Amino acid sequence: MDTETCIHQVLQEHLLTNNHIQLTKEEAKHRTENLKLTFKNLFNAYKKALSKSETTYFQCSLQLHCRLPIFYGLPKVHKTPVTLQPVVSICGSFMSILSTWLDFHLKSLLPFVRSYPKNSFSIITDLKHLQIPEHALLFSADAKAMYTYIDINIGINSINSISLFLTENSNAIRTDFPKDFFLESKGKKHFQFLQHLLVATDKYSYGHP
Repeated sequence: MDTETCIHQVLQEHLLTNNHIQLTKEEAKHRTENLKLTFKNLFNAYKKALSKSETTYFQCSLQLHCRLPIFYGLPKVHKTPVTLQPVVSICGSFMSILSTWLDFHLKSLLPFVRSYPKNSFSIITDLKHLQIPEHALLFSADAKAMYTYIDINIGINSINSISLFLTENSNAIRTDFPKDFFLESKGKKHFQFLQHLLVATDKYSYGHP
């Protein structure tokens, strides 16, 4: 797929549809300022619940210049005709400040997830010791955009419940800071594709690297 075809497909199938609203530069700037103000207000409200290192991280991050999230289409080459999986990259954007912090906390829970493979060597070891019955059947399943539809309240509360249950010393997210921010910012997150500035409707979801 050449660049021109990819751009045309992104615009026609995803961005120039009823699922998105086009923004002017001033509208995008205003949304960015409101998003930052929301974050700062919630950060100040929950500051006492954060550790000293977390407070320093957020204070330093808020001083950085952040770009807008970038939209791109990931080609699904196994399909005919080739379709594009919509992705909004928040790397380097304002939203990545909180997502990086969340990622740090969530990684501490991975060792407690039984299905989580530590590395490829552990998978090979498990397979070598796997005893498969003679008439066993193998099934696979796929979930369509599962994580993008997880309710924010349910997701964060479930993570906290598991974390606190597993160990008293676990790195639990002991604050409603991320939940409140995501709820407050819902529908306000905008992004860029080439010269286009857009915001999606509530019913549209993406992958987020």
